[in-house]
Amino acid sequence: MMGQSDEHRERRRGHLRARPASPVDGVRGFLRTYSSDALTDEEMFGDIARVAAVSPRSLVVALDSLEAFLADPPRDGSVARLVAEDANRQLEDPSEAGSLRWLRETADRLRTILGQLPRND
Repeated sequence: MMGQSDEHRERRRGHLRARPASPVDGVRGFLRTYSSDALTDEEMFGDIARVAAVSPRSLVVALDSLEAFLADPPRDGSVARLVAEDANRQLEDPSEAGSLRWLRETADRLRTILGQLPRND
């Protein structure tokens, strides 16, 4: 039986399956779903790998959002806030540059996880 936090997480994942209104909305939804409750990046990527093994679609949508966001990030100081608040991460370098670097690394690891899935050609 699923606990309340498991049910909540499933509802959030359901929202991720649809295309987000904007890249920042997609990134925010992804971070709130996978990062905000995880104590470490390793825990976050473990959760991501488990979801990817059974239902990768929401993660493909999230990667698309991350890539679009990183291709044209906001220049208003909101990236550091997004990582600190939506991802619930306290980075060693909490600056805009450090936050963008963490998001790039997150996108790279997500891409790697998705790339390791068996192809259904």
